[in-house]
Amino acid sequence: HPPELRMSSGSAMSLGVNAANQPLVAPAGIFLLVLTFLPFVYTLPYYVNMILQASTIVFLGSHLSIPGKQTNQETGEEEDKPALELMSRKDVMQFPIYGSCVLFGMYVLFKFYKDLANLLLGLYFTGLGVLALAGLLSPFLSPFLRQSWMNKLRSHDLPLLGKIEYTIVDLISIFMCSGVGYVYYTTHHWCTNNLFGVSFSIRGIEMLSLGSFMNGAILLSGLFFYDIFWV
Repeated sequence: HPPELRMSSGSAMSLGVNAANQPLVAPAGIFLLVLTFLPFVYTLPYYVNMILQASTIVFLGSHLSIPGKQTNQETGEEEDKPALELMSRKDVMQFPIYGSCVLFGMYVLFKFYKDLANLLLGLYFTGLGVLALAGLLSPFLSPFLRQSWMNKLRSHDLPLLGKIEYTIVDLISIFMCSGVGYVYYTTHHWCTNNLFGVSFSIRGIEMLSLGSFMNGAILLSGLFFYDIFWV
């Protein structure tokens, strides 16, 4: 079966619901935005900003990953949230190996084709960053765009990617976040870099689960030796 890619409708739709059902989620998101843009007017000590941002990201991602109900914006009915993607014992043991292969491949690419490597990595991280940021924005737009045709789930089969599901609200979110992507790609401004990093972190915590403490211990142990060898 071809892989299925859901841009943001399933898991991101739950973001708006969780934000409504958990009163601390929305204020935490606003607080994180304030921390992101605060350096424009006032510079906090870096260790204070780092601790506050990291703690808030973990808080948001963890709360958004809590199982529960979500409201289908198309039908107005409540339904179960999609199950988290669990990492198996095999996945966590192979993660450092795959990471090593990717890192070595990037090293070779930079060694012999530096300009091409910069181009590909720039496009790759820009595209993923726009999708991650749009996934956080989409559920907050849905309550203001309640028309059924805008929240209707559509799907297309694309080569290599397989089945992609999306709504018009998702496309609007991507369009709005494309401006951030353009600024990131052309200037690599620290603020756009931070926005993408925050989005990656929250979405990763929200959508993935290690499954058990043992899997987490194995993954951290593998990454410990991974860092020693490559860094």
